[in-house]
Amino acid sequence: MASAFLFFAFGEMVTEAHMEQIDPLCELMGPAKAVNHRLAFTGEGHANLLPDAGAGAGGTLWLVPATAMEAMGATAAAKGFQRGVIFVVSPAGPKVPATVYHDPAAPEYPPPADILAAVVASAKSMKLDRRFLRELKNLAN
Repeated sequence: MASAFLFFAFGEMVTEAHMEQIDPLCELMGPAKAVNHRLAFTGEGHANLLPDAGAGAGGTLWLVPATAMEAMGATAAAKGFQRGVIFVVSPAGPKVPATVYHDPAAPEYPPPADILAAVVASAKSMKLDRRFLRELKNLAN
């Protein structure tokens, strides 16, 4: 891959199947945690990351071809998200900056049951941290 960027995927985007749709050359780096962010949902039911000191939202870290950035930005803009950079940490490494698409100022809404179920299934399939899985299940209450 000639030129690429680190991307933190969260919500239903964490799976290999989803990232291969973005670009078949996306390379999974492994599970990761968004430092000082938590998973939330928009009024339209989109998974979002909101700043929250001390929190850590689970997701996956990817190496994405730079040629995919424009399409990813257009998809994110349709959800009302913008590109940003956050720090993430993987179980085996230090904090690193990664690109993310989210709206850190969006109001938070309860997740639709079907969307939450898809996010939980995605998190389980990628073997994300069990504490994060418990947090997801608590969102249903």
